[in-house]
Amino acid sequence: MKAKKKIKSANLFPVVGIGASAGGLAAFKKLLKAIPPQSGMAYVLVQHLAPNHESQLPGLLQKVTVVPVLEITDDIKVEPDHIYILPSNKMLVANDGVLQLSPRATQKNQLNLPIDLFFESLAEIHQNHAIGVVLSGTGSDGTNGLRAIKAHGGLTFAQDMASATNDGMPKSAVKAGVVDFILAPEDIPQKLLDITRMLRSEPGNLPAPPRAEKAIVDKILAQLRMHKGTDFTYYKHTTIRRRILRRMAINDLKEPAGYLAYLQDNPSEQDALFQDLLIPVTAFFRDPPVFDTLCETVFPLMLENKAPDEPIRIWVAGCSTGQEAYSMAMCFCELLGEGFGRIQLFASDLSEPAIVKARAGIYAKSEIEGISGERLRAFFSVKNGNYQINKAVRDMCVFATHNFLKDPPFGKMDFISCRNVLIYMEPYLQKKVFTTFHYALNPKGYLLLGKSEDIGQVPDLFTPAMRKGKLFIRKDGPGRFSHLVGQQSDLHPNPVHPKQDSRSVDFQKTADDLILSQYTPAGVVVNEAMDIVYFRGTTAPYLEQATGKPTHNLLRLARPGLAFELRSVLHKVRKEQAPVKKENIPLLINGHTQTITIEAVELPDTAEPYYLILFYETKTSPVADQTKTKSRNKRDDKDLRIAQLERELIQAREDMHAITRDQEAVNEALQSANEELLSSSEELQSLNEELETGKEELQSTNEELTVINQEIRGLNEQVTAARDYAENIVDTIQESLLVLDEHLHVKTANRAYYTLFQTTEADTEGKPLYELGRRDWNIPVLNELLEKVLSEKETIDNLELTQTFYNIGEQIIRLNARQIRQENSEKLLLLAIENITEQKRAEEARLQIQKRYQFITNTIPQKVWATDEEGNLDFFNDVWMNYTGLTVDELKEWGWKKIIHPNDWAEYRNQWQHSLDTGTQFELEHRLLNKEGEYRWHLSRGLAYKGTNGKRSMLWVGTHTEIQVQKEQKEALEQAVAGRTLDLKEANQALAEKNQALLAANKELEAFSYVASHDLQEPLRKIQALANRILEKEHGQLTDNGKDYFERIQKSAARMQQLIKDLLAFSRLSTSGRTFEHTNLNELIDDIRTDFQDTIEEQHAIIDASELGFARVNRFQFRQLLSNLIGNSLKFSNPAVSPHIQIRSRIVDGHTLANEKLPAEQNYCHITIIDNGIGFDEEYSEKIFDLFQRLHPGKDYAGTGIGLPIVKKIIDNHNGIISATSGPNKGAQFDMFIPA
Repeated sequence: MKAKKKIKSANLFPVVGIGASAGGLAAFKKLLKAIPPQSGMAYVLVQHLAPNHESQLPGLLQKVTVVPVLEITDDIKVEPDHIYILPSNKMLVANDGVLQLSPRATQKNQLNLPIDLFFESLAEIHQNHAIGVVLSGTGSDGTNGLRAIKAHGGLTFAQDMASATNDGMPKSAVKAGVVDFILAPEDIPQKLLDITRMLRSEPGNLPAPPRAEKAIVDKILAQLRMHKGTDFTYYKHTTIRRRILRRMAINDLKEPAGYLAYLQDNPSEQDALFQDLLIPVTAFFRDPPVFDTLCETVFPLMLENKAPDEPIRIWVAGCSTGQEAYSMAMCFCELLGEGFGRIQLFASDLSEPAIVKARAGIYAKSEIEGISGERLRAFFSVKNGNYQINKAVRDMCVFATHNFLKDPPFGKMDFISCRNVLIYMEPYLQKKVFTTFHYALNPKGYLLLGKSEDIGQVPDLFTPAMRKGKLFIRKDGPGRFSHLVGQQSDLHPNPVHPKQDSRSVDFQKTADDLILSQYTPAGVVVNEAMDIVYFRGTTAPYLEQATGKPTHNLLRLARPGLAFELRSVLHKVRKEQAPVKKENIPLLINGHTQTITIEAVELPDTAEPYYLILFYETKTSPVADQTKTKSRNKRDDKDLRIAQLERELIQAREDMHAITRDQEAVNEALQSANEELLSSSEELQSLNEELETGKEELQSTNEELTVINQEIRGLNEQVTAARDYAENIVDTIQESLLVLDEHLHVKTANRAYYTLFQTTEADTEGKPLYELGRRDWNIPVLNELLEKVLSEKETIDNLELTQTFYNIGEQIIRLNARQIRQENSEKLLLLAIENITEQKRAEEARLQIQKRYQFITNTIPQKVWATDEEGNLDFFNDVWMNYTGLTVDELKEWGWKKIIHPNDWAEYRNQWQHSLDTGTQFELEHRLLNKEGEYRWHLSRGLAYKGTNGKRSMLWVGTHTEIQVQKEQKEALEQAVAGRTLDLKEANQALAEKNQALLAANKELEAFSYVASHDLQEPLRKIQALANRILEKEHGQLTDNGKDYFERIQKSAARMQQLIKDLLAFSRLSTSGRTFEHTNLNELIDDIRTDFQDTIEEQHAIIDASELGFARVNRFQFRQLLSNLIGNSLKFSNPAVSPHIQIRSRIVDGHTLANEKLPAEQNYCHITIIDNGIGFDEEYSEKIFDLFQRLHPGKDYAGTGIGLPIVKKIIDNHNGIISATSGPNKGAQFDMFIPA
């Protein structure tokens, strides 16, 4: 898209460009929702939209923000605190503070990158007020735009990958290194406010920064000079200050002094600031019109003016990451073909990382967008998703880290390119650069500058090479290289030198130094522009800085009344080429008028003209004073003053006459030139009138040609569309196609041919058919038929051949051929090749399967049948014929109807039709007539074949199984079952009576358990009480054996008491109620934690049981179950480690369990308890649930052997199952499944 002439905006508020693609709507909403009503910024949203899609974005986004949301119309003015949205099917650029729309590109293969286009124009127009944000999206649109914004001093943001629906666009920008901040969309507005608030505090409108701030900036530059060896003193200070403020904002530092301290402590920040100041902006074939001129005009002219064996030397100064250098190398490769060895291309840059990247020549996809597909294929190779310049092109270029301001330049250059580097330098440095380039270039060498740069400082060194563009030719003249001496570090302005004790023995040098420093006049050395380059002695009485911007210009520094004299003296020196002295010049010094003398001398043997100017004070000797006193009566002060003024007047008149003569000579020259210009103007006017007439005639002709051209373009587009359509069809069809000429040479082939026969265009096109491959197509019968097609206009239809091809082996192919009819052109033949090898093999396999199927079905006793796609029976095995005595022809379709019993036919027909209509399984018992005339019972079953996609097909396979014997047995069985049913009814009645008796017995057993428990525990309590009393009262009188015996009595009684409790609990499980309720398992675990709190703290145990959920259980029993299992995990813990008990719960589908004890039709709650204890041998995984089963000695681990049986009993009460898995010292795992 060609935009109008770009005009920088005068707006001083930030403009935020926000780009997104897939997934961008959600990101837009989050970002806009966080924007405050009065941020002071304008926001422009650019999203990829389908051309025919009516965008609803303004309405959707207005719902999430109070900031006005507007759809962009052409030339809409950008205002702060507004949100602007790109409409569909449009492209957008910024220009002079307004937004301009243009139609979306419709050309084939032209990329639509609306985000890059807008960001680049935003950077160019709004400069450091531009801000770019890339949100969710695929591809790399926005990366180049952010690069442009960063190059112009703006800020760049990207959405973090975690929050992006599609991270392609943000990832591309981050990978390219053009992003300052990576944030979530909702965090970006606040960061924008913080940074812009800091940047707005910049005193950008002041003529100069405050003195304190300038001193800090100087120290920052001095720090960079020490760290990197590069002096930025004479770079444009506005750019430097803006870049420093940008780094301060990125590092969240408010004061320059704080940033200086941070810079001194962080070498990485010094590197970052250094790279920011270098502003590395470049691209392949940047500014295409410039490269068109170079490749089509300049480079060919350079080659033409050079001898074939003479090298072409090119220097790209400030090459950044090498794209411009490689672009020129590609141009020469295209011009010279294989003979590019004579090209010597040097490229240099201050940035070492940029040079490293340039040498590697590896670029991301977003960096090669300006390169045509043809050049990509010719000069690049794909490497790990990136693109690398081919080695031959890389070898043409020599990259070096080089500072052309202080390092010696490359010499004898034919062409120097230095684009968009000088714009960041002060005029003093620019002049130095042009002098260096003039020195480095050969006579008539070329200098290429950026579009915003010019040679205004040195018109005597270069002249424009063409009317338009920034290409210049070196003027003849002696070249001179001016070495730029670096300034002393501002960090150490007064270096301390070690004191030297040795005294100088060179008294003559000492005397000379003393005379020069104490007794010679003050003076300065100035250049041709009257800028002071050197001070000598005390010049303060004669020169002083004026208020305002500092300067080194002699005339601006001169005290009042002295500038005219200095100008006059220098004018005479230049004219007369000899020293000039002017005396008795009055000057007010320290409030007193004194007379001084000025002497000017041109310095000899210098590369550039330099002038030494000396200042003398006119002193009166004491003798002269006495003489003056004695003769005061003869001449007073007034007479002296008059004489002095007369001398000055005479001198002034002489100066005036000299200047007037020079001026008249100049005026005469100007008058002569003016007359010549007037004459030329008249000739040009006449010529212009003739051109105007010719222009009108050409305009008329052009209009006619335009109409014709439009018609031709329309026809060409139709032809191109038809050709593309045909080519797409040819490329996508699976059949291989060859186009042969009348000599059976291959003209072209489609993609399918190359894929099938594993060959290439180079091995195919232009070669005879019978020589393709290893003469694979040398088939006599085919060649004979093709000759007939050409001569007799016959066709080849479905010719099948079996042929062995070298690359793919033996193949079966089907050929079709016919002439391509073209009027007034050569005969062509189209040969279509279809590989039917797989079809033939599949057909053979099908026949084999059919024979095998027939054989298999004949070996089984069932009568097997199958249908066609219409549901008609067309297959019967031999058992059918043996049973019915009929043939296949008699049985197929509906012929089998005659063998079905008439009473069964109606039901059979209805059931079969229903299965045909619905695809459900056919199953029916009915009678079939055999060849003896007897009807016998059969079970008929049929299934519909279903394809791989699950859809029903009308192919059926079924069997008829004779069940005559089973029918007879069934009738006998039904009679037996009726008698047995009567017996069972009587048995059930007796069983009910026995159940009542068992219920009564259970009640008696429960009462007995209670009484037995109470009666057994009472003596145990007495034994324990008496033993305790004896140990307390008679402890001192008992022997050690006696004490031991009583302690054993106590322990045995305690174990007996626990055993009785466990037995009582176990017996109650059989009789307790089966009340189940929806129970929170975490609450049960919390209760158990409280019960075992002391043990848990003592053993430092961890019980991990989070989010167990609910289960339908008997709350009391299940609490006892969990308590027993957790208690065992604590009891049987490994002494070497703290107990770690994990409890998990989840719902599982019964179909996935495959356990006959658990019905599959319901869901189950799967509870798992895992510990890290001592474990047990796997062979005891079932025995541990037996009553009184103990695996460890009682002296080591207390217990009764009833705990796990109680657990098993509770699980049985819940209609569930429990299993245990373990190994010695590997912990134990208990898995429980209960109905959910």
